[in-house]
Amino acid sequence: MSLTLNNRLQAVGTSRIRAFNTLAKQTPGCISLTIGEPDFDTPACITNELIRSADNNETHYCPNAGSDALRTKAAQFENNRHGTQYTKDNVVITIGASEALFSSFYTILNPEDEVIIPLPAYPAYVNLVYLCGAKPVFLDLSSANFQITEQMLKQAVSPKTKAIILNSPNNPTGTILNKQSIQAIHAILQNHPMYAVIDAVYEQLSFQGSVPSLLAYPDIQDQCILVQSFSKPYAMTGWRMGYVCGAKEFIDAMLKVHIYAISCPPSLFQKACIKALDYDPSSMRDVYEQRSMFLYKALLDMRLPVMEPQGAFYLFPCIKEFGMDDETFCTRMIQKAGVAAVPGSAFGMAGYVRLSSCVKETDLKEAMVRMKQFVETLRENKHA
Repeated sequence: MSLTLNNRLQAVGTSRIRAFNTLAKQTPGCISLTIGEPDFDTPACITNELIRSADNNETHYCPNAGSDALRTKAAQFENNRHGTQYTKDNVVITIGASEALFSSFYTILNPEDEVIIPLPAYPAYVNLVYLCGAKPVFLDLSSANFQITEQMLKQAVSPKTKAIILNSPNNPTGTILNKQSIQAIHAILQNHPMYAVIDAVYEQLSFQGSVPSLLAYPDIQDQCILVQSFSKPYAMTGWRMGYVCGAKEFIDAMLKVHIYAISCPPSLFQKACIKALDYDPSSMRDVYEQRSMFLYKALLDMRLPVMEPQGAFYLFPCIKEFGMDDETFCTRMIQKAGVAAVPGSAFGMAGYVRLSSCVKETDLKEAMVRMKQFVETLRENKHA
């Protein structure tokens, strides 16, 4: 008798981001630009609220969907930003954006459904689609400055299309979908019974003010599933807290997945998360912008094609000129230059690499000196 596993796991890959971060840690003196994790500590006003909750023994189960107070606060927070009319009944508190995405996809997807994934994209999207037995349909944005046109979407949509996933500011490019892109998506959603899963975890880290959003269109708001996280804007990655906002019909259905996946979110963190939603993360965002612009100028100085960062803390330069695959490029850059990046193929787009600016300035400067020498050596060898 042989034991078997879920066949869907055969299509699911492991994290190449973590793999190259591990390789960097195993290489003495290597400067790692791999992980998108804030290098700031969680602001004291937030952690102090956690301490008060612990002192008050707030360590028992909370409601499955999270406390009424935090759900109400999250609804108000999004209403103030997007003009929505959410109440606590439109919100579920989740274990980070990861569980929010998992529970959302598992709620809406049936086997053979199709999900449009604009590329490049965070690797979890495609793997979650595979886990649900659905099919990813990829939309290559590299030839359109990482924007979306209505014509692109028309070619991607089919009778099986159930959803499109959007991430703006984007991981890994740092770009923001402009108003024309959002208008194009809106036009498609008006005529197709499909969802838009909006991964807005970097929205507060925009360098350009407010981010264009589908939530500005009341006629398709019930088709929108908003995923948020406390991790990136508030330097709370280890807390694993997030939430989902959506139409009540969707939320009621999603709770069935959420309850049996995690039972309820941690009660101890609820009041601290309320405090976080009152915190202004602009001081951290300004540092990310300064660092990202430094990387941008350094990459231009290396003559590497790259889009100007508009938010988050990533850049995505093209390395196709060197005639090697991106995994080889990243491996050699660790070995020869002591600088670690993530291959673009991890995000569904070969020929690029992702750099994170979540590193102190002195290390960023040294990393760019080393990377420039590495790039120049590759060019010299290519033309020798």
